[in-house]
Amino acid sequence: MQEKISSFVSYVSALAYAGFGALTLQDWVSVIGLIFVIVTYFTNRYYKKKIVEIIKANPEKAVKVYAKRDL
Repeated sequence: MQEKISSFVSYVSALAYAGFGALTLQDWVSVIGLIFVIVTYFTNRYYKKKIVEIIKANPEKAVKVYAKRDL
């Protein structure tokens, strides 16, 4: 049993090192940047949807709140 686990860990670590070594530092920065762009898009979309739901539920209150803002 111990041999199966060590073999599995060996293969997984080799695959991970090969994957990390396949990309340069600049490639990794690009991938991470793309991930952040996607996460930011969906976060903004989620909160914008919540704001629209609140405004639809209380349109009178929303008008009062936005009327007080300095634009």
